Amino acid sequence: MLASELALQLFRDVRASASMLFRPGHNAVVCDNIAPETVADALLELLFPGSAPRETGRGALTFTARDGQSFRVLRDFSSDMGQLQTLNAVSKQFAPVSEGLANVSKAMRHYVGPAPRDAVVATFVLQPNDLPGVASAEADSPAARERLRVLETKLASYQRINQLDGEIHELNRRKSAAEDIAKRLTGDASSVRQAEAEFAHFAHLSVLADSFVSDYSEMTSKEAQRNADLKQIDNERTELERLLRAADASPLFKDARVISGLLVGVATIATGLTLGGSYRLLAFLDVPAFGLVTWALWQNLGHRDEVGGAKKRIAQLEQRKAQISVRDSDAIARVRSQASLVGLSSLTEVREVIAARAAAKKTLADVQEAFVQQQANPELTRAHKEVSELKRTIAHYEQERSDAGVTGGDAGAIMAEVTTLRRLLGVAAPSAGDELKRALVPMRFLGAKSAEVALAVSERASQIVATLSGGRLTRVDVDIDGTIYAMTGSTRGPASGLSPLARSLVVLALRAAIILALPHTARLPVVVHPVTVPIENGEAVLRAFASVLAQGGVQVVQLVRTQAHAQGVPNVVRAA
Repeated sequence: MLASELALQLFRDVRASASMLFRPGHNAVVCDNIAPETVADALLELLFPGSAPRETGRGALTFTARDGQSFRVLRDFSSDMGQLQTLNAVSKQFAPVSEGLANVSKAMRHYVGPAPRDAVVATFVLQPNDLPGVASAEADSPAARERLRVLETKLASYQRINQLDGEIHELNRRKSAAEDIAKRLTGDASSVRQAEAEFAHFAHLSVLADSFVSDYSEMTSKEAQRNADLKQIDNERTELERLLRAADASPLFKDARVISGLLVGVATIATGLTLGGSYRLLAFLDVPAFGLVTWALWQNLGHRDEVGGAKKRIAQLEQRKAQISVRDSDAIARVRSQASLVGLSSLTEVREVIAARAAAKKTLADVQEAFVQQQANPELTRAHKEVSELKRTIAHYEQERSDAGVTGGDAGAIMAEVTTLRRLLGVAAPSAGDELKRALVPMRFLGAKSAEVALAVSERASQIVATLSGGRLTRVDVDIDGTIYAMTGSTRGPASGLSPLARSLVVLALRAAIILALPHTARLPVVVHPVTVPIENGEAVLRAFASVLAQGGVQVVQLVRTQAHAQGVPNVVRAA
């Protein structure tokens, strides 16, 4: 989850409303007028509604859940009143989804996680007592104590080498057994290779898509339709040309019917007028003569219109024929070109070849799927995973053994001298401090203890401690039994023998390594209290610790007492 805003009112020593706006990454809260514990306790009380109220007042926390949904939890710290609200994506307003402290607490478990409050505090809250205190006074014999420290470090190396020899022998035995199981369960890939070879015969058809059959069929249909349209146009043009040849397209007044009709009509009129008398009746014969002329003229004009229409239609047909001739020519040419590349010239051939390729492709897919399923055998997967983990662990142990750089020939003499020095100085064997033991508590979030988990945490912590120490500390190792070792330069020994500053750096590196090893969905905002123990450059060390987490995608809320302590932090807010 990602906290975006914390609002407090009348909480412990606050007598007015205080609102803090958080952002992803590194945040610093300047607590010059409010105790840092107030802000930290407010976050915990809001993340864990239902805990025994220790303060009076009210608070609100706005956060974004793992699924991207925004929520706001409201809490009255002095009663069982509480409310969980969700942001409406349309109205951009918060609306209640749970009422009552019990319901809110149950709902928040889904977003915070099922871990108890003390486990979350041990992981995501860096408190002052998590770091070593003031170094104890030096012994009266610095030289003897230094000699004892050197011998104890060397003795620890001998003991560790003996332990590593036994562990490496056992790990090699387990690796051999796991490799035998993996070899027995690994399937034969010859059937896959044979199917791949058969499918390779159709490699020259790679230019053809699976839909080429439909493309070729569509092309032949378009080509047939185009040819049919062109043939229809040719037939129509032939009929029109026959009509033009049959039509009489002579000039109007060269028609014999027109000339004869005019002559007869004029002659009858002239004869009737010339002869006179009853012969004048002959003039009425001009009516049928001129009727013949009229009918002939009308017929010739009709033929002329019909011929003109036929010529116009022929021109239209020529234009349409030109358009149809180029219709779909690009698509037809493209399909024919693809078919010619692979030597196909008919729809039947295309169907047969594409079907054969599809069958070979399906056979290959089926064989590959069967092989993958065989490889996905849970027992085989476990065997491969175990072999891989054992190889990494063996390599790490062998590297650790090589880095030790000692032999076991004089271990007895060293042990005798260590015993003598301890008796003279009155000290017991060094043991890890409480802060080192607490540093490993968050590892419960990483699941069961295993060499793989310890190795992963050690590798990440080594990188971080080198950054925090400026290279003075080069490695941190967590043994599977919980023992913490540190390396300064080329010297490796128990971390409990380091100075308070060095132990603090080890604690911070382990805490950061464990948090960064968690899945993003399991991370909560990390709260960093101000340092209270006298550690050199304590605030700068905490800023570097918070910066490492922020760079790893963790939201950090660092509580500082003054504005100067927040120097270099990207987002700085005041608590009051």
